[in-house]
Amino acid sequence: MSITVVDNIASTCTKTASVTPPPSCSVCNVSLPVLSVNDNICPNRTGSINLVQDCGAGTFIQYSINNGTTWSSVKPLYSTTPRTILARCVNSTDTTCKSPNTTITTAPKKCPINGNECTLTANATIDPCNNNGTNNIATDDYFTIQINATVSNGGSSNKYEVVIGADILTGTGGNVLNSGGTNFGNTITIGYNKQFKADGVTAYKLMVRDINNNSCFQLIDIAPVVACSTAPPKNPCYPVPCVPIGIKKN
Repeated sequence: MSITVVDNIASTCTKTASVTPPPSCSVCNVSLPVLSVNDNICPNRTGSINLVQDCGAGTFIQYSINNGTTWSSVKPLYSTTPRTILARCVNSTDTTCKSPNTTITTAPKKCPINGNECTLTANATIDPCNNNGTNNIATDDYFTIQINATVSNGGSSNKYEVVIGADILTGTGGNVLNSGGTNFGNTITIGYNKQFKADGVTAYKLMVRDINNNSCFQLIDIAPVVACSTAPPKNPCYPVPCVPIGIKKN
């Protein structure tokens, strides 16, 4: 803030000074609200968003469904698509005084037409490490995975997909590793393209889902598999052992 003092007779005689305002002496102490979610249970397609602890006297609550871009005093309705909801309490007198945000995420279940909930059970068997035919190169070692799945109240195709990189909340997206799906009850082996590295470090998260109902899925965590190439690296000197070359001058 700048303040200028002007002589009341000689108006050209002025003095300007900068003044830093003191910090606010008001203390912002607003408690955050508490919310809970009851996700739907098939055949019911409706869940609820509950206000467990309100903001209290002298404050009001606000909600946001777009990560805080806009806020509303109206509590959002439960949706059939997943959503993340923020909530905060705001001082009624000083609206710059706000509580930290409370965050909840809904995970609605997709119910089939017959109303019964889809339940999928998947199992994974890790095959032994494959040295890729190069027992002296550990960086190209890989492994394959056998997947089997069963389902109750599954989709009409009676097939499952094995996916990597899918959304773990909705079950959608990702890269399908068994194109076209595999019949439930049958085993599929994935990883013949050597995408699963056996390096003792890399872990993988797979999703096994109903091909017709992506929200019916199970996640499978694959722990790191150690390399299996055991021979020492090839000696860059050939032949082995190195034979010194002598040059005789005549």
